[in-house]
Amino acid sequence: PQELLRTRADKQAVKNPRPPGVANYVGPLITTTTAAASAGAQTVTVSTNARYLSGDRIRIQLSNGDFHRTVVTSLDGTTVVNFTTPLPESVASGAIVQNLSANAEVTHE
Repeated sequence: PQELLRTRADKQAVKNPRPPGVANYVGPLITTTTAAASAGAQTVTVSTNARYLSGDRIRIQLSNGDFHRTVVTSLDGTTVVNFTTPLPESVASGAIVQNLSANAEVTHE
């Protein structure tokens, strides 16, 4: 009687054997100023404002080394960023401008 038994197919494959890789966060999008800006200014000239958008949160390095946090209101051309709150201190040429709303790169492994 055992000769007529049939077994079920044994599925060896594992469903979703490996989950997708974790994204590596590289950091905020960074550019630098190409011209100095005086205290009270609400605009800076940067090397590029690519991937910057109105409403993005940014921080600008001041001459004393502190960072001024503000929000982008508009962009003029490809190198000018306008923002909401005036600079409390001057900004030197070559100062860091970080876009905290846009990541520089996200990679998957």
